[in-house]
Amino acid sequence: MTGWSPTQGTIPYVVMARPPSRRFVIHAKEIAALSIAAGVLTVDIAFLTLRNCLPGTGYSCAFGWFPFVQLFAFAATVVITAFVFHEMAHKAVAQRFGHWAEFQLSPLGLFVSFVTAYLGFLFALPGATVVAEMGDEKEFGQTALAGPGSNLAFSTAFFAAAGVVTVLHGVGWLPVVLEFLAFYNGYFAAFNLIPFGPLDGRKVWRWDHRIWILAFAFAVGYALLGFFFIANQALVV
Repeated sequence: MTGWSPTQGTIPYVVMARPPSRRFVIHAKEIAALSIAAGVLTVDIAFLTLRNCLPGTGYSCAFGWFPFVQLFAFAATVVITAFVFHEMAHKAVAQRFGHWAEFQLSPLGLFVSFVTAYLGFLFALPGATVVAEMGDEKEFGQTALAGPGSNLAFSTAFFAAAGVVTVLHGVGWLPVVLEFLAFYNGYFAAFNLIPFGPLDGRKVWRWDHRIWILAFAFAVGYALLGFFFIANQALVV
């Protein structure tokens, strides 16, 4: 998700040490904020996955009662691909345009994500990449699209990998894991492309309606396709 302010001075607690460059630059405070957000989301995804794998929930699950190390490895992979790369894609494109950009944490958003994971679904707004002094709606739209675009790229790659593994080795735990990863990336893309409030979709829509329609259609399609594959192939293996 991206945020925008017309001047740097309106952004809370931000001090720019030097003028922005077109290189990718990240500082320690930002790494700490991103790490906290990623850590909480990893716990959310792990808990949500384990919750939906418990007997009697109505979900079939390829993971079963696997060790917690594997559970958290899966959850961390979801978070790194669907969240960390999403935010860093925003930042990289904004800096490529020559603008200051920083990921900022949302404690309230992290709390909401944890509560919703406990309830059995995920509503994640752990923070946003804030961009200052954006040039025009085209630059802002392209910067906003970069995050969901990263998710769509990962979703495509995971679906392709799942297909190859299934063809070579048949249905097993690995294709289902890959389909879960594809689903989560599609879900994150679709959620962030909703054209409302501070979400990426609003900026993309204002820039170009046609591009938003295409991106949103792919995102929703990937999320639904992932859910369909999981529901039909998540067998006890």
